[in-house]
Amino acid sequence: MSYNSYVIKDEKIAVMDTVDANFTEEWLGNVAKVLDGAKPDYLVVQHMEPDHAANIENFMKAYPDTTVVANTKTFTMMENFFRVMVTYDSTDKVLFSADGFGKFGALDVEEDWDCEARRYYIGIVGKYGAQVQKLLKAAATLDIQTICPLHGPILTENLAHYIEKYDIWSSYKVESEGVVIAYSSVYGNTKKAVEVLAQKLEEKGCPKVSVFDLARDDMAEAVEEAFRYGKLVLATITYNADIFPFMKTYIDHLTERNYQNRTIGLIENGSWAPNAAKVMKAEFEKRQKHYMA
Repeated sequence: MSYNSYVIKDEKIAVMDTVDANFTEEWLGNVAKVLDGAKPDYLVVQHMEPDHAANIENFMKAYPDTTVVANTKTFTMMENFFRVMVTYDSTDKVLFSADGFGKFGALDVEEDWDCEARRYYIGIVGKYGAQVQKLLKAAATLDIQTICPLHGPILTENLAHYIEKYDIWSSYKVESEGVVIAYSSVYGNTKKAVEVLAQKLEEKGCPKVSVFDLARDDMAEAVEEAFRYGKLVLATITYNADIFPFMKTYIDHLTERNYQNRTIGLIENGSWAPNAAKVMKAEFEKRQKHYMA
């Protein structure tokens, strides 16, 4: 994970956000090197979560004459978090997008942007699709040539691609055709059923089948894939008249992020009192925009 902070040097000098407390000395050293003896006029605080606001006090100790620029609520919330704004530089046509358009991964590693950006978006921002849609509508009125997020690479080319992805993710649209199968299995029998299903789907020409063992695979990736594809199959056992804990956690991750507009299939495994399908269905029926198969 990268922590990005920017310096604008013009008639006045502005520093955009600070970084996580674990990188205080490194960051202050980098800022001093870029300033090269100059004094900053402004510290622009866009984001009040500690990974970007933890060093406001340290920065002000180093540069006490700096003016802090923020939105009207920030100054009364300096001890709170999860307050965000974005900033547009109309001179260079740069959008400082805070967490927007960020991604997981180090800056010196070249990798596909979509995958890690999707996982980041779903995990961090996924619940707030309506707010992101509002921001995208405002951004559409601007001439944006560069996007500078607080995590991940600076985006300078093919910006329409990144904006389109954010529109898809924030409106909960299906991004790709395919099926995600997520399962939890105690004795291995549910796993065998999932393997048969995956094989049958591939034989019938399903364009993509992703299978996740929720007890062993990366839960964040399983959540990301569920939002990417249009169909989801959940397979689990009945456990204490409920569902296996890993499956319960997975469903919570989905519903907390407003999972919707997908077709969901359920597979339950049980003997004398199977109850898993009933429980899973009830969890999803709390929401209005899925389609149970």
